[in-house]
Order: sequence, then C-alpha cells, then structure tokens
Amino acid sequence: MSHATLELQWDPVVSRTLRDDQGLIDEIEFESLIERHVVPLAGRVLKSRFGGFPSRGPNVRMTVEEDMADLEGECVRLVIQRIRTAAAGDADVIQNLDGYVAKTAHRVFDEYLRRKSPLRSSISNKLRYLLRNRTGLALWTDSEGGLVSGFEQWKAEQVSVKGRIRLRAERDANAVLQAVFAAGEDPKDFQALAVWLLRENGGPASFSDLVASIALVTGTVDQEPVSHEDLGAGHAEDIVSSGISGPDVLTEMRQQLELLWSELCGLPVNQRCAILLNLRDHRGKGIVALLPILDVASLDQIAEALETNLDDLRSFWDDLPLDDSAIAERIGVTPVQVIGLRRAGRARLHRRMEAKN
Repeated sequence: MSHATLELQWDPVVSRTLRDDQGLIDEIEFESLIERHVVPLAGRVLKSRFGGFPSRGPNVRMTVEEDMADLEGECVRLVIQRIRTAAAGDADVIQNLDGYVAKTAHRVFDEYLRRKSPLRSSISNKLRYLLRNRTGLALWTDSEGGLVSGFEQWKAEQVSVKGRIRLRAERDANAVLQAVFAAGEDPKDFQALAVWLLRENGGPASFSDLVASIALVTGTVDQEPVSHEDLGAGHAEDIVSSGISGPDVLTEMRQQLELLWSELCGLPVNQRCAILLNLRDHRGKGIVALLPILDVASLDQIAEALETNLDDLRSFWDDLPLDDSAIAERIGVTPVQVIGLRRAGRARLHRRMEAKN
C-alpha cells in the first residue's frame, strides 16, 4: 500500500502523520494529532453522554470524573491501536477520523453503561431502537459526534437542540405521567413518553437527556446504594451459602440492608409497598429474600411493614419482585400511581440515607 494511495483514502488529518515509507508513522506528528484532536473530541462526546447522569453530592461527582477519565483513556487507546494497525496494512484505513473517534467513544460509554447502570442501559437500548425504526422519529449525530433525538422533520430542517427536556422531568415527573395518561397513552409505553417529552421540549434533545428524562419519569433507578457485586448472581440463598461471600462481605451487605430497612419502615405505607414489593439489585434480581436470611427482618416483620398477614405474604413470596400491575392491585391504586409512589419514596430514601452517610 503506497503513501499516495493512503492520501486518497485516509482522513487528511491522519494522512499528515504518515511517512513515505510503508506502514511508518511520524511519531511527533502522531502525538500532536492525538493530543490536539483525538483527546478533546473523545472528551466532548463522553461529557455529553455523562450529562444524562445526575450529580448527587461531591462523592458521586468525583466518581463520575474518575470514570470519565478512564473511559477517555480507553477510547484514545482504541483509536491509536486502530490507526497503527491500519497503517501497517492490517485493517481498513480511517476515512473520517472525527466520525471514528465519536463512534468509538459512544461504544466505550455504552459498554460502561451496561456494567454500571443495567436498568438505564435497557432504556437506552429501547430508545435507540424506537428512534431508528418508528416512522416520524429520528436519531442522528451532531457536528461534535453527540447523539440527538427528535422528529424526522426536525432532523431534515436541522433544528437546534433545546435543553429543557430533562429540567421538566426533574421538576415534576408525576405531572408528566399524568399528562401522558390524560392523553390516553400508556405512561409505561416508551414511544408515548418519548413523543410527549419531545413535543413539550419544542425541539431536538440530546439522546442522553431523553434517556435521563424517561428514567426519572418512570422511576427507573439502578439501586447501587443497596447492591453489591455479588448480589443478583443467583438466588439469595445461593449467595449466602455459596462460599464466595466471606464474612466481611456479608457484614457489609447486612449493614446496607439494615439501613435500608430502617428507612423503608419510616415511609408512608403505599410508598413502602411500592418499593419493597419491587425491590431489586442493580442486575434486576429480587433481594427481599435476603432480609430474613441475613437477620435484617423476619417474615412477620416484612408482613407487618406491608400491612398484611403472614399467610398472605407467603402466598406471593416466590413471585417477588412484583410488577407494577400486581402492586397496584394489592394496594388499590393504578399502575401509574405505583410509579409515582416509588419515585417519591426513592427520593425520600436517598435524602435520608445520604444524610446518615
């Protein structure tokens, strides 16, 4: 592969770092390209994706900053690796460097999201499919590689991104649910929520903001404060008896659950039921069974917290966690109200647990 051919195929910015010799790179030019071009672009894309996460306190902000630095480093490593491999003739050349860096940054972040926030990742995947496959909706990339969501007409007319969508969801998520419900739509229908939020926004929204807004409205939260790496690996009994959880791990799990239980019992009964009957770890597995196993709460105490009797609790124990329709039927409200109750209860729990920590 000659350098003349490379100049015709490579992105011109990358081509300037290649020497006349086959497969060789001008290391000084290459280092300058990475520092001045690749690192800033990767940082901008990742910052826009992290914008979909709320910063709840200095410790959370510090963790996000550390994670973003790690992801930026991984993205840059992958880009460097690809350029060197392509320069040696072992991979296709990069014809659009900006596009490749942005795509790599999105891929790195998506993998991070799957590990860090599996429930939010599920929302993200559903929305991507929806925006790309439903008539009238669209998902596109802006000039800096950020993902933008909206209607096809907005994309065609190149309407500017507006940043109000997440603010509305944060200020009054219950009002959003009720408005969607009043319009005759199912608030748990992603398409109905996405369309309503985009219309209220009055213009395109960053994809990360739309994901965050739907997570806020539906109360979809990865419950990291009450989960542990080993939670969700199997049934609660298996976790305790498997031998992989040493006494220190079990002590930490018990302490976390004791704090959660004490605060749960202080919530209004409907909020308490909406959370407890749907309680899951960060992988979506039910964890109520851990309460009696770790001597955090007995079955009698759990029944009392749910304002039911032991026989009734045993009748649905194996079905936990329950879905919103089943919870709604048990406490005499609508599924929409269950979502609102759980969201309000989680917000209250978070404030009280954060104050104690």
